[in-house]
Amino acid sequence: NFLREMPGLHCLPQYTTVLAQLFSTDGEFFAAGTAAGDLAVWRVSSLVARGDKRPPLACWRPHTSLGQTDVHSLASTQTFLLTGGRGEVMAWAWASVEEGEVGNVWPQNEPAWSIQVPGRGEVNSMLVLSEGGTEGRLVLATGNNTIYIFDLETRQLVLSLAGHTDYIHGVAAGSEAGENSLVSASEDGTVRLWDARKAEQVNCLTPGEKPELARPHLGKHVSCVAVSSDWVACGGGPRLGLWHLRTLSPSVTLPPVDVEARTVAFHDDIIICGGRKVVYQTTLTGEVTAEVGVSSSTTYSLASQDTPSFKLLCVAGSSSYIDICTPNINYKDATISFPVS
Repeated sequence: NFLREMPGLHCLPQYTTVLAQLFSTDGEFFAAGTAAGDLAVWRVSSLVARGDKRPPLACWRPHTSLGQTDVHSLASTQTFLLTGGRGEVMAWAWASVEEGEVGNVWPQNEPAWSIQVPGRGEVNSMLVLSEGGTEGRLVLATGNNTIYIFDLETRQLVLSLAGHTDYIHGVAAGSEAGENSLVSASEDGTVRLWDARKAEQVNCLTPGEKPELARPHLGKHVSCVAVSSDWVACGGGPRLGLWHLRTLSPSVTLPPVDVEARTVAFHDDIIICGGRKVVYQTTLTGEVTAEVGVSSSTTYSLASQDTPSFKLLCVAGSSSYIDICTPNINYKDATISFPVS
């Protein structure tokens, strides 16, 4: 009885891992999900308010039907919050979350709809692409080495992109490069460029083969990728590098130097790179412009928003603490704690 009543390690703040973060499409809500399977949603206004931060608007466990309940990834449409688990995507209406109809009443929660993903692999990364006249398309990077693209209106699988030989950590698309161009990063050590319209791979980068990026003692895997205009930032075992899409060669190296890169993002003309207990901000020439100390020893996710109402960057990873940088993203303004129980 004593053992059954003991809380799991994931209930302790230092053993909580926040894998995914997201701002809603309208900028009103912020969501975060953990490796223990918990999801929490806050109002953005409560994150930027002075004084004590308010508790989440809602908390629940979206993936309960399979043995693995991790919330691996998040995405948003105008209407729905999408959660990626093992072999499935769940959709939760933002309006229902706001009105208290979702969350805080587990286990009665039911999604508005769901998608079953072929292969039952983890949905490690999600991306919503807008399509004229439709609800858009949902791109999934999965643990069974394949990218799947679903039509969000019919929720039918329309395309599969195969070529990676190990699980895919992330997928990205740059609006300037066109939404038919996708870039994926994998455990197999490659970053692959795809033409989604033609359903074919168009190029392949191997960071671990570049002397200036290779770090064999950390491995060849590529854990993170981001795209902006003509640039791709990627790294993992190999050092983070900024690659030019036209020359397909690394232009500059980026921090961190000695540890694995787990996350990278573009924000305007700034590159944000996660290190150990620090988040770096650099220019496109690789000059470090800020080093922001953060709560988690390893950063697994970054989420930024820049609207007339709110400008902020949220940093999360290997703890229950989520750091908030606002109104200037190059310093930490506050920290909230993911609710654990």
